[in-house]
Amino acid sequence: ACAMKTKTVLVTALAMALTFGGPAAADRPQDRQITVTGEARVEVAPDLAVITLGVSKEAREASAAMALVSEDVAAVVAELRASGIAARDLQTQQISLQPVWSKSGSYDSPTERKITGFAASNTLMLRVRDLDQLAAVLDRVLGAGVNQFQGLRFDVQDHVGLQDNLRAKAVADAIHKAGRLAEAA
Repeated sequence: ACAMKTKTVLVTALAMALTFGGPAAADRPQDRQITVTGEARVEVAPDLAVITLGVSKEAREASAAMALVSEDVAAVVAELRASGIAARDLQTQQISLQPVWSKSGSYDSPTERKITGFAASNTLMLRVRDLDQLAAVLDRVLGAGVNQFQGLRFDVQDHVGLQDNLRAKAVADAIHKAGRLAEAA
C-alpha cells in the first residue's frame, strides 16, 4: 500500500508542476542570445600524390589472362618497391575477369555471339609521398607493364593537423566576431 501511495503522490506532484509551472516560466524575462560562427580557410601545397593505375590483358583461357595480369602486376609492384614506394602505400583496388564476346552477330540477328576469350585486369592505388619522384615513378611503372591509367590526385599527408589548424582559426574568428558585436552593443 505504501508503494502505491508514493506513486500517486509523485504523479500528483508532476501534474501540479506541469499545470502551475507554465505561467511562472512565462513571467520570467527571456534570455537574449546572439550566436556567432567562425570560418577559416587555408590553402596548402600538396605533399602526396595518389595514383590509380592497372594492368589489363586478354587471352583465350581465363587462367591464362589472369596469369598474364599477375605477372605484369608483380613486375609493377617490384618497380614501385625499387622506386622507394612503401608496402603501406600500395593497395589493390580491383581485380576483374570478363568474357570477350565475338564481334559477329548482334542481339537482333540469328547468329549467336560466342565467348572468344577473357579479359583480366588488376587495378592498384599507390601513394607517392615524395612528389619530386612522381615522374620517375610513373616512367618506371609504365615500362613495367602498366597499360591503364585511371587518375592522379594530389592530397596532403597530415589531415588531422590541417583540421586542427582550421578549427583553431575558426574559433579565433568566432571570438573576434563576438568581441566586435559586444563592443557595438
